[in-house]
Amino acid sequence: MQQCPGDTRTNVTGVPTVSDGCSSVAVSYSDVVSNGCAATKTVWRTWTATDACGNTTNGLQIISVIDTTKPTFTCPRVSVQCVTDIPAPYADLTSFLAAGGTATDSCSSVLAFSQISDSGLVGRCPGTVTRVYRVTDVCGNFAECTQTITVDDTIPPVLICPTNLIVQCGFSVDPTNTGWATATDNCSTNVPVAYSDAFVQSIYNYNINFMLPIPPTVQGLASRPMPGFRRPASLARTFLVSPVGPRTRSGMPLLSGRQLTNWQP
Repeated sequence: MQQCPGDTRTNVTGVPTVSDGCSSVAVSYSDVVSNGCAATKTVWRTWTATDACGNTTNGLQIISVIDTTKPTFTCPRVSVQCVTDIPAPYADLTSFLAAGGTATDSCSSVLAFSQISDSGLVGRCPGTVTRVYRVTDVCGNFAECTQTITVDDTIPPVLICPTNLIVQCGFSVDPTNTGWATATDNCSTNVPVAYSDAFVQSIYNYNINFMLPIPPTVQGLASRPMPGFRRPASLARTFLVSPVGPRTRSGMPLLSGRQLTNWQP
């Protein structure tokens, strides 16, 4: 008994042994073949031994070539970005093979193809579709493969922001006034857009302390408000000189008119 495709030549299946008490023996054979499914068959091989005097003896050898081996079958691997990219189930073996699947059989040149199940899309980000296919050879042996299609959108949306604006104080910065961003996506036709704001407050300092630019003969510290001086953070500017010169009764520096006139806040 051999598995298909088999080899029924005598050097594979064997020859009989014969003996005769008087002469040499000639051995011959004849076959009767009954074909089965695909390349399977049964061979009835009749052996005949003939001695020099014409005496004959016959013997029967039965050789069976069978097929109990299932086909070799693999599903193509598929990964897509979007639900709309999921391919349709394969309608036949030709489209299955064109997509990258394989199906071979050692005995049958023709295989019957069918789809057994389809789970539909399960889950999201990623989601999967599971399909089971089957091929069956002429002798009824079948093989199945499971195809898992992965659906995973890994491409972020494209966001287009409105142009930068400079507005007057008190102007509403609601997006209905300043403009909405727009977004497009490879998978979604309607992409929701949200926003968040971070406000940076302006700071005005009205009490900046600094040293008056008085002559080096006088030492003292004075302060004067500077309304409208805009700064992002507190600022202190200090000038220090060596004191030499007259003082008032209170101990504060005595400033000349010329010195005050030359000072610009």
